[in-house]
Amino acid sequence: SMRNAARDCIMTITDLIGFQQGGAFEVEIISGIQRDTGEWRVFGIEIPVLASLKQDKDKKELAASLIIAVSENVPAQIALANFREAIRSAVGTGFHCFRAIEAMMQSMKTPSDQRDSSAWELLRNNLCFDRSVIDAVKKHADFPRHGRPSSITDAERGKVLLLTHEIISRFLTYLVRGKTPLTSPEFP
Repeated sequence: SMRNAARDCIMTITDLIGFQQGGAFEVEIISGIQRDTGEWRVFGIEIPVLASLKQDKDKKELAASLIIAVSENVPAQIALANFREAIRSAVGTGFHCFRAIEAMMQSMKTPSDQRDSSAWELLRNNLCFDRSVIDAVKKHADFPRHGRPSSITDAERGKVLLLTHEIISRFLTYLVRGKTPLTSPEFP
């Protein structure tokens, strides 16, 4: 929270400078001091609710089948890139998470003119999740998507990130398995 609040304040000025200079600047907040207590905190790169999901914290390798599946699937690449941005930007979490989910939905279209509603249904059926999951993410995406100011609490952000992480995990499993629909006993 402290890092995100500080970053948002600084990025307002940084974005203005970037606009005037014709460039894109990035600010990384690595530590902060709580003024009233003098407590100094060094910030890590991990999002606690996501870091707690790691099954084997010592495992640092990627399966070749997963690398191949992602390298051959542009929507997976778009989803992962947007999830990265959701992690990096607290205020943009809902926007980027929903965009990641939309990329996966687009991959479900068989003919190029298939309607979104059919593709949404295929996504939900193939990955075994309910529409309420998408709606829980979308409610934090609509305001930013339409250029309206919004806010998100840490608890809401954690929930949106966890839901999106689960959908992406299922999508990657779906790809590795040769686009075979997942089963609800295995993925409740």
